[in-house]
Amino acid sequence: MTSLSQSKSLRGRVRGGDSGPLSIIFLFVLWFSVFFAFVFLLTLIVTTWIDGAPRLDLRMFTEFPSSAPEDAGARPAILGSLLVISVTALFTLPLGIAA
Repeated sequence: MTSLSQSKSLRGRVRGGDSGPLSIIFLFVLWFSVFFAFVFLLTLIVTTWIDGAPRLDLRMFTEFPSSAPEDAGARPAILGSLLVISVTALFTLPLGIAA
């Protein structure tokens, strides 16, 4: 009989969870920290976009690195990343499908 009452007790905790004051405070702190992290991330993305928007043009993708920021580009870095992704996909996709 005790195992039946214990299983009901455990089942109730799993379904409804604990509704004590410490649990409520914990959930509030948890959701606040998630909200704060998203606001911080959104702020970083927006400020980066605003500061970098004048530089986002076709020259950034076609020019080579330079010591002058207005002439600098990211062509080798972008092409290198595409090459690494392509070679990795070339080796891992057949292996993954075969596995």
